[in-house]
Amino acid sequence: MEQSSKEISIGIFGHYGNENLGDEAIIEAMVQNMRARWPSSQLYGFSINPRDTQQRYGISAFPIRQISGPVSQASLPSKPTHDDDSGQVAECSMQGPKSSWALCAKSILKRMPVLGSFLKLVSSLPYMGSEFISELRFLKQSYQHVQQVDVLLITGSNQFLDNFGGVWGFPYTLLKWSILAKLGGKKVFYVSVGAGPLSSSWSKRLIRMALLFSDFTSFRDAPSKQLIQSAGFKGKSYVFPDLAHSLSFKGLSTENNIKCDGGEKKPTVGINPMPMYDRRYWCEVDDNKYFAYIEKLAEFSSILIHEGYPVRFFPTQPKDEHVITDVLDMLKNKQIDTHAMMSTPRTVEELMDDLARVDIAITTRFHGTLLALHAGKPVLAICYYRKTDDLMKEMGQGDYSVELDDFEVSELLKKFRTLEQQMEKEVKCIKAENRRRRKALEEQYQILFNMIEGC
Repeated sequence: MEQSSKEISIGIFGHYGNENLGDEAIIEAMVQNMRARWPSSQLYGFSINPRDTQQRYGISAFPIRQISGPVSQASLPSKPTHDDDSGQVAECSMQGPKSSWALCAKSILKRMPVLGSFLKLVSSLPYMGSEFISELRFLKQSYQHVQQVDVLLITGSNQFLDNFGGVWGFPYTLLKWSILAKLGGKKVFYVSVGAGPLSSSWSKRLIRMALLFSDFTSFRDAPSKQLIQSAGFKGKSYVFPDLAHSLSFKGLSTENNIKCDGGEKKPTVGINPMPMYDRRYWCEVDDNKYFAYIEKLAEFSSILIHEGYPVRFFPTQPKDEHVITDVLDMLKNKQIDTHAMMSTPRTVEELMDDLARVDIAITTRFHGTLLALHAGKPVLAICYYRKTDDLMKEMGQGDYSVELDDFEVSELLKKFRTLEQQMEKEVKCIKAENRRRRKALEEQYQILFNMIEGC
């Protein structure tokens, strides 16, 4: 690994800060790798909750959205998943050269007339009013924030989507920050970003426009790249693994101590549910599907418990805890003692410690699946979107996944028993794939290193 004494300012941008430990694992991995390569670098966070970012990483941080967003909540196509909390960010003085802003903006608009047409359309909409003016003020402040960095890394996760927040959620946010960075003459790198669901033609257009400003673009999997290309993106791009595969954590050298010796002690099973279809959280509410999902989890868990398997539930986001509580209530109704069955990790380190204590993971969240695999654990994945199924196949574990909407408990049990019998073999396969992914990400970090050194 190359290291530089160059003093450089790096912005780490993403829709993180809402205690989703999957997203935080990506940011932590990026922070670790940037600090390792540029020990003298100044890192800045750009997140939905700067206060949380400051506390987690000890870096200055700025909000990527207003608290209320650019338009009223009633005008949004769907409710955003993230609570926008700007934290305690210093007020920006706007005494800088206004002419440079105007000249840069004119230059951008001349090169991209479609952007000017979009802004005219947006400003003419009847619901914008004072909120549009407020958004313009926020953009000016954000321009000052992005001036503090040399390069803006738009970092991983599944940011090319519109099922949460519609066009005004992720697509608009990515476009405006790409433009702001370029107005300030900064490099913009989209690094191992995932895509989908993406349905609106305007969302596709905005993402396509955002990527026009990218100096380096990579996707975390081939289907994400294909989806964005089908939306009209024609630029040069790469496919590199999800950045969480480069996360360093305690125990990485040993990876796990799976009980593969055929001993009498049964393996500990860790279960990671998520609030799919849950009206307290999810964008698509379906009470029947939600209760069918948690009833199956409760039935599956009760069978394992009666057979003597230690069972633990772990969340990767606080909203998961509501689901776990619902499942535990069902287990209590079956006269099962649920004391100390749920952990409540609040940091990536705590989550990885939880994973170290289990031998087989039953996961629904994408990064619950990925981080369990990264820890070297055999995984049985309950897939709610193609990304989890794709990951399992890429990791050589495609036989151990089921579809959330239509799986049966009997199917889950059958796959679980096969996985338990094949643990030693599958662990070797997972470890080999983990090494390959770390190597691939080292290659990507080297590309970024060379490009940033040239800034």
